[in-house]
Amino acid sequence: MTLKGARYALSYCVAVAMLAGCGGSQPPIGAPGAVPQTSALAAHAQRGKSWMKPGTNDEALLYVSAGMNEVIVFSLESLQQVGELTGMQDPWGECVDARGDIFITEASSSEAVEEYAHGGTSPIRTLHAFYGNGAPVGCAVSRNGDLAVSTDFTLDDATDGIARTTSDEGGILIFKKAKGTPKGYANSNCDNPSSPAYDPRGNLYVEGVVGSQPGNICELPAEGSSLNVVSLTSLKGKPKEINGRGSVMWDGKHIVIASLYKPKSSSSPALRLYETRESSDGNLTVVGHTRLDTPCSFGIIPGQIFLLGDKNTPVNDHEATLAIAGNDYDFGSCYSSSNVGGWPYPSGGMPQWAVSTYYAFGVSVSLPKK
Repeated sequence: MTLKGARYALSYCVAVAMLAGCGGSQPPIGAPGAVPQTSALAAHAQRGKSWMKPGTNDEALLYVSAGMNEVIVFSLESLQQVGELTGMQDPWGECVDARGDIFITEASSSEAVEEYAHGGTSPIRTLHAFYGNGAPVGCAVSRNGDLAVSTDFTLDDATDGIARTTSDEGGILIFKKAKGTPKGYANSNCDNPSSPAYDPRGNLYVEGVVGSQPGNICELPAEGSSLNVVSLTSLKGKPKEINGRGSVMWDGKHIVIASLYKPKSSSSPALRLYETRESSDGNLTVVGHTRLDTPCSFGIIPGQIFLLGDKNTPVNDHEATLAIAGNDYDFGSCYSSSNVGGWPYPSGGMPQWAVSTYYAFGVSVSLPKK
């Protein structure tokens, strides 16, 4: 595991320790329909080049940013490995546009966000979204094709002329139409921003964490000029607390906020996905939630949540039916068997299936063009 991977796994461990304690060797994850991939990974690792099984352009593809500087590609139907993208430096966050193109951020000195066509083995575009001493860690694409990239660097330290506001650590870069030079936005109350999400109107939401405090939600309104903290409350107006550095996702009807929590009926932390309603001022009201459980005794430590609907994100207009998450956890053996799972959404519960990689942070699904 890379140093940067260890950093983020540790940050989650700290968050979960507040709920259930951290440390010790844990039994491997298991789930109905778990698919062993060790032999396939080992066989193709020798090739050293990106590859894709013929015919995959007609399949729904699951992309997983794994260890060893590669992205593993699975058929979403068979859950078997059908490809591998190599040559990257610490692939991290992922997102998909309306065409099914996959964007992969590289949390390293490569300064890159690479775009791949559905089923493609070579990048069709490389964007530079890395300045100062930080890295791009998450991304989202709007309906009009703008690309948002979350970063973990000090925006005002860069000297490349990009408009910025002061931040202790991290911010958002916006590439208009996923091209050219980005514009940066930051808010010190949303440091260490996670994987962001656009709603259909072009408003961008992201979760950030300041030190060991509970997370905050920030919004960059469509055509707005600043990243602003917004509230997250229950239907009765009571504040909802966010634990951990969870991701944000559009599910076809709601902006969904991920948060770790400890169920009363279990000693293992689970993941709660808050389904929210947006007000005109950007504030969010929780109207429902989905709980993701795992057989892993330590619980789930997600890097990114992906909610799959009937079309490629972000053009879904019907509520998603599947939640996919990787377990970004590299202590003991909890992560080593089946660390990417698929849960029914919005019912949640235990995963319906699982696949294995090395460790996982970014996950995304690209649907074939019809």
